[in-house]
Amino acid sequence: MTTRANVKRSEIVGIQWSCLSSDQLRLLSVATITKPSSKDGGSDENRTGTPYDPRLGEQRNNTKCATCNKFNIDCTGHFGIIEIPVPTYNKGFIGITLKCLQSVCMHCARPRMRPEFIKMQGFTTRLKGWDRLKAIASKCNNSTKKCPWDKEEDECKCSEAMVHFDLPNVKKGETGVIYYSVTHNGGTKREEFTAAMALTVLSRISNEHLSLLGFNESLLNHPDFTSSKYLLQEHQQHVHEFRPENMIIEVLLVLPPTARPWVVSEQEENERKDDDLTDKYNALLKSIILWHTFAAAAAKPGEKGTNRSLSTRRGNMKTKADVERDIMEHIWTLMNNKDEKSKLSSGGRAHRSIVCRLKGKFGRIQCNVGGKRVNFCARTVIIGGGIRIKNDELGVPRYIAEKLTKPEYVIKQNIDDVRELISQGKINCIIRNGKKIKLCDFPDKGCNYPIQLGDICERQLQDGDIVLFNRQPTLRIESMMAFRTKIVEGLAFQLSLWATKSFNAD
Repeated sequence: MTTRANVKRSEIVGIQWSCLSSDQLRLLSVATITKPSSKDGGSDENRTGTPYDPRLGEQRNNTKCATCNKFNIDCTGHFGIIEIPVPTYNKGFIGITLKCLQSVCMHCARPRMRPEFIKMQGFTTRLKGWDRLKAIASKCNNSTKKCPWDKEEDECKCSEAMVHFDLPNVKKGETGVIYYSVTHNGGTKREEFTAAMALTVLSRISNEHLSLLGFNESLLNHPDFTSSKYLLQEHQQHVHEFRPENMIIEVLLVLPPTARPWVVSEQEENERKDDDLTDKYNALLKSIILWHTFAAAAAKPGEKGTNRSLSTRRGNMKTKADVERDIMEHIWTLMNNKDEKSKLSSGGRAHRSIVCRLKGKFGRIQCNVGGKRVNFCARTVIIGGGIRIKNDELGVPRYIAEKLTKPEYVIKQNIDDVRELISQGKINCIIRNGKKIKLCDFPDKGCNYPIQLGDICERQLQDGDIVLFNRQPTLRIESMMAFRTKIVEGLAFQLSLWATKSFNAD
């Protein structure tokens, strides 16, 4: 048992944002998902290794989680992972990935500007973070023709010709993510720069050069964050440091089943359907299995697996490049399907991605967290009250005043006043010994209910009660102020004209 007296309080000094590496994701997971699940998970014997793996948590009642041995009412679920066979770009980091490639040499992975020139031009003093990376990339991508690390005293002499990185040209029919072009012998060669090639370059950038480009400047100074027992790689210096290779997806997290529960059919109660996220995980796993089929065919002597075409269940012929493209599309639409490129096979409805569940008016943040309703509050439109409302008053509609309550403790000094309110029907409920007694359930609305000392009466709002008035979004301090209530007719809050501008009232 812990009492409030012996709880050690600590202040939050900061919040550190970072991007988890593949090794960190593997440590975070409890299971590796390798095969798609059957409809609504299938039998217990076939769940292992599927998106309904028992180690990720249980949706079913009276069934314990295989990881924490708790029922679904107490277990929040555990993460799994899917090993992606081919490195894939993360769509959310395409801009940062491109700027990093434009700022370093593709051959030696060192900055296209020497550190002394970066400092001389004031990039380290004038700019920070993303602004510095954009400025260096803009300076280097077009102007630098040869790697500047060509001096004899350099540890590794490079002096290779620079390449130009940019986004695909849609007008020319380019379907890749990042392209590079090299000018040689008077001609320009333009090809797709794959995620595997980008991973090779980004993973060789040193921590010293990353700090020059604007990364890892605001890491929290704490001994635990730099302790060797918490660092996974030898080159790692801080637990929360950002490495650019983490922007390439090699391992994909699988959300626990409690975050993507079954959808019960309205027509038949026993019929359950997979959630949209589970359906996308299954589609991704099927593409990965098909990719491994190509890899196995390529390993056989005398066969060229990369040029072969295989038939899918629907009779479509696909090559290995098509499957790799499908893997990338499945990952991208799983994260964000705003363009509605991915749709259900039955009905044609677009999949609800992770971003769709978080953002928007009906998303998790705005609907359930930011706009969460609380007790003892009301919501309606606001209008000007004119000369009838004083500067410190708020006109509250009578309908709302009868619903909202204020707790009143019954003592000797106010017991007669509380009895008078009960006789008038202005007490909604009474709390006695922890039990709530609703007077509205009585035939006479509790007008003759015997009150006792020590009771807590929830009375209706009266003229002069102090309330807190807020108009969202609360962009400034004037958008939340306290007023004295004045009961008015109608269905809108009434404000004094001096306060309408503070609350941005029309």
